[in-house]
Amino acid sequence: MNGLLVLPQDMLCSAETLGNHFTTAIAQIPVDVYFPSFNDKRSPNIGTNNPLLPPSIGKAWKRSGKPLNWGYPVSYPKPDASVSLLAFSISCSQTEEREVAKKIYQDIDRWTDSFIHYCILETKQGLRQNRAISNCQTDLQLSGSEGRIPKSTIVTIEAYLYQDSQALTVNQIKGAMEFAASQQPMKIEYEMLLASYFAKMQDQNNHAIMDACSAVEICLNSVIQQFADKKGINLKILTSKYRTLGHKFDLLHLIDEVPPTIQTSKITKTRNRVAHNNGSIVSDDETDTLIREVEKCLRHYSPQYY
Repeated sequence: MNGLLVLPQDMLCSAETLGNHFTTAIAQIPVDVYFPSFNDKRSPNIGTNNPLLPPSIGKAWKRSGKPLNWGYPVSYPKPDASVSLLAFSISCSQTEEREVAKKIYQDIDRWTDSFIHYCILETKQGLRQNRAISNCQTDLQLSGSEGRIPKSTIVTIEAYLYQDSQALTVNQIKGAMEFAASQQPMKIEYEMLLASYFAKMQDQNNHAIMDACSAVEICLNSVIQQFADKKGINLKILTSKYRTLGHKFDLLHLIDEVPPTIQTSKITKTRNRVAHNNGSIVSDDETDTLIREVEKCLRHYSPQYY
């Protein structure tokens, strides 16, 4: 059984990812995912006149009698590309096709969200908005031996590339596929960091700052908890002395001999300005700087997303 996934946002991918295939699992069902490739007959220059080629299993696929748009090169001389479609291949018997398709359709939203969110954290590729329709489904079409297997409603989401976005590498895609297959929840600090990204992309700088600071405080609380457990210190006594976000940063210098270089005062001062002054206006540059400092802390003390 094969499938065609229309990504809810185009993914910026490095040249090494194109023409590759990856293994994942959707609803615990093994799935091979195939990426389109460059057209070797023409050099990959910028422009819509040089579309990506479909993977071998999708060469004959069309929609409404028209060729599919798999994506296009977007940069030169570094040949990154914007990928719009992915091909799926699922091994199952003809008698199992409808049941397998039902399970995949039920899990594809969760899988896609997990995959996209991992990619956002890795590369800053993001969405302008979250899904707001409760019954929406990712645009996935599965076809079995007897033709198309019915699906539900399709929703289109506007795509937006963050200013600092980078092209996905093979290892990053593998990591995203593994996370999506695992069905594990993302750590709460990274959920809050994602919320910060989304708020920033919607020009809600104050919300972005508070979400980012919540992310770093959750991370610090975990570090302090581990330190207290290791040293046999009463956590309540420790946290009563180090209550505020600034105090928790101070405690890091006692816990960690070589803490990461973080502008902690910039984080705390900006956070306090937003928290205690409702009319405070925070610039885009200030917000971006604070988010980058929070990212440094999370990468150091909580490097795994789940």
